[in-house]
Amino acid sequence: MTVTKLSLDDFIRENELIDPPLRSASFTWSNMQEHPVCKRLDWFLYSNEWEQLFPQSLQDVLPRWTSDHWPIVLETNPFKWGPTPFRFENMWLHHPSFKESFGSWWREFQGDGWEGHKFMRKLQFLKAKLKEWNKNAFGDLIERKKCILLDIANFDSMEQEGGLSPELLIQRAVRKGELEELILREEIHWRQKARVKWVKEGDCNSKFFHKVANGRRNRKFIKVLENERGLVLDNSNSIKEEILRYFEKLYASPSGESWRVEGLDWSPISSESASRLESPFTEKEISKAIFQMDRDKAPGPDGFTIAVFQDCWDVIKEDLVRVFDEFHRSGIIIKVLMRPS
Repeated sequence: MTVTKLSLDDFIRENELIDPPLRSASFTWSNMQEHPVCKRLDWFLYSNEWEQLFPQSLQDVLPRWTSDHWPIVLETNPFKWGPTPFRFENMWLHHPSFKESFGSWWREFQGDGWEGHKFMRKLQFLKAKLKEWNKNAFGDLIERKKCILLDIANFDSMEQEGGLSPELLIQRAVRKGELEELILREEIHWRQKARVKWVKEGDCNSKFFHKVANGRRNRKFIKVLENERGLVLDNSNSIKEEILRYFEKLYASPSGESWRVEGLDWSPISSESASRLESPFTEKEISKAIFQMDRDKAPGPDGFTIAVFQDCWDVIKEDLVRVFDEFHRSGIIIKVLMRPS
């Protein structure tokens, strides 16, 4: 590695610059010989702050005409995958009005039909309420943070010029408290996205979680996809269609004979074990299962994290127990419980 390359690496590391994914190629230069030497010599690099504004950016390699370099272009919104699915933010749980609002919305919804269906419709109802509440209670976190920092800077400037009155000292203390709360919520938001479990809340700043979350997203990002015929797909519509086609084929009923279990030697269970398996679910049993689950795990298909069920257990437990009672009586799980709501 040359001194120049080492200096560039040091510059990138010291300034915490990000190299977005490179689509449709691995190199940006070749010597154009019969046995070519290919290298990556060209980059777009940007800061964490810039990435927050354009989180799905990638670099695209264009055809070259005469140069030995391939031109690259920065795409700030390369794919439109459709509407963003609902994702519950665990930072909402820390808002002082959340639990009261959640309980009020939960009781507000009234519906008929299967208990499982009513439960899922309640969650759907809550999604709309939460989206609106989030706008009012949190707004734009980045803009709010800027405003608070500006206010604190103004107070500090006034202090240096001639001191602050008792009223202004109180106002500055209030704004600093608001900033600390905002930073905690920001950290929880990025910690949830990063899925880092070995760091507790308050032990690390959001910048670390932001880097981890972006790294996860870049690793999972589908830039191109090759189908069964060897055709390379590089636009969102064709990629979505191919993924749908693949899984429809994967989970379709196989043709011909299906598996049978006749003739297998089953080991019988005791009558006591059979009785326990057939007994109704108890609230204690359901609660134990809920609270043993990792609250930092990714949300389920409905977008809600297990942290919601744990922190709001007193609100939802009666409805959830009725869902289990219904399943025990009928032996049927309705399809609405197994798909995103």
